[in-house]
Amino acid sequence: EKSTDVLFEVTAEDNAGVIFPAHRFILKACAPTLAELCEGNGEDVTSVTITHVEPKIFKALLYYIYGGQVSDKLFKDHWRHIID
Repeated sequence: EKSTDVLFEVTAEDNAGVIFPAHRFILKACAPTLAELCEGNGEDVTSVTITHVEPKIFKALLYYIYGGQVSDKLFKDHWRHIID
């Protein structure tokens, strides 16, 4: 986490925000649309707020971006949220 330069605060409608650290370089290479939200404003670390997304869904998205696989169960249970 020391080398991260992006912090996503992900908040669903009924939950407190959860912070997910990420790396701008990885996002630019693997998720350019998400990386556009992280364009720096001259600061070392960019904070991005994501609302109306369940933190566990965003965590799965980041896991996938970083080379992991989304489990079949998670995909079956939440496919619409993952695709949206």
